[in-house]
Amino acid sequence: MKKRKKNKPHKDNIFLFPNVDKLLMEKGLEKIKNKRFTEAIEFLENGRELAQENEEIALGLIIAYFEAGNLLAAKNLAQDSLHKGFSDYFQLFDVYIMILLQLNEYEEIVSTIQALIDEREVPLDKLDNFTKILEFSKRKIETEFSKTSQCSYDYDEGKDFDILQYKNLNDQFLAIAGLAHANVRVYLRGIKEYLQLDKGHPFLKTMLLQLLKEQEVSEELVLVKFNQTLSINPDQLVAIDLYLDSPDITNIFKRVIEQRNPTLYESIKAIMNRHSFLLFPIERVPQNPYIWAAAYHFIALEYHGETISIDKLAKKYEVEQEAISKTILFIRELEEISSPII
Repeated sequence: MKKRKKNKPHKDNIFLFPNVDKLLMEKGLEKIKNKRFTEAIEFLENGRELAQENEEIALGLIIAYFEAGNLLAAKNLAQDSLHKGFSDYFQLFDVYIMILLQLNEYEEIVSTIQALIDEREVPLDKLDNFTKILEFSKRKIETEFSKTSQCSYDYDEGKDFDILQYKNLNDQFLAIAGLAHANVRVYLRGIKEYLQLDKGHPFLKTMLLQLLKEQEVSEELVLVKFNQTLSINPDQLVAIDLYLDSPDITNIFKRVIEQRNPTLYESIKAIMNRHSFLLFPIERVPQNPYIWAAAYHFIALEYHGETISIDKLAKKYEVEQEAISKTILFIRELEEISSPII
């Protein structure tokens, strides 16, 4: 007599508890809030498998990828979500454009915005910023800015540039990006005023400094950043790529971490680049790169859901515990202001 075969549960018959996707989404968004982007990605990816059309999950996942430094994944998911048609299409579109700007994909920006303007009813409050970004991207694609046309303007001839007229950081970001197709000397008075504002966002100030350096503005300006007041000449600033690279700190991580844990190494680099952009061109204090390396090591492990004692890091990097602790606190402050741009 043959034994009866037991019926094996089919993959498609697995019972899922109700609202699992919502629970995963809430966990993922909580991880984003706590800057644990790698963990957020895991929760949100699982939630997305259960609810492909959930827009909150998709947007949260795009932001988590962006903050974790995985720009290509953020771009691909944003593209897919746009094609599906988000109910809040323009919220997602703003995020998508910022991702493309970070990737320097100006041709994609031009074709995307131009198509949107040509084929869709663009809200009036968005049209001006979209047009500025479009022109900015076209300029990046074109040949070097004409120095002759730069010299045809008088410094005080144009309108004042008032960044604070825009209501939120996203609009301020787009407005400054839009200046890149213009002669910034026309708006120099307003730019000077913003660089000196205590409440001016460090990210936006770095953008303005880049524009001034690109257009070879050689003039002493006052910059207020992180409670420091500096006298700077944009034309004489170090190239921002060199500043972001932070070779003194990066070389330490290459020796200590890269081969053993390449994922952690890439995560640290992404966090450091984000913070260096905020700090530019301020000299890092403390100056000892091993203190910064230890502090970023601690933060990156924390984001990956791991813990390590400061005492152990102090021995590993041969620096004082107190110095690491103070630097960790400052890095946390940088994290608080690095995300709102998106």
